[in-house]
Amino acid sequence: MLKTINLQLEKRMPFLTPISVIIGLLLASLLDSWVLMVPWIFAFITLSSSVGIKLEKLKNAIMHPGPIFLSLFIIQVVMPCLALGVGHLFFSTDQLTIVGLIIAFIIPTGVISLMWVSIYKGNA
Repeated sequence: MLKTINLQLEKRMPFLTPISVIIGLLLASLLDSWVLMVPWIFAFITLSSSVGIKLEKLKNAIMHPGPIFLSLFIIQVVMPCLALGVGHLFFSTDQLTIVGLIIAFIIPTGVISLMWVSIYKGNA
């Protein structure tokens, strides 16, 4: 039964994600007390996504680290530079907003990437 529910949710994920973001923005004051749960939810998503990784895939990743280094370069260099550019474009006088934008761009990238890869049966 849980597998069936999960499959149905996975099919609707492209719609559920933006709807959830909109609901979160509209109900931010009501959901504020749940903020402490966010790191635990991301940790659970990461753990549950990575539990299925087999030793053969880990060995393959170690033997061919190019995609990992490319991903790290994108997450740690390209994304912050993109955020910095967007921040200076729209908030050039507010340095704290620019820093917040950079943090918002880079923190969830790894976890969300792993989540989408596992949903669509990619190579974690």
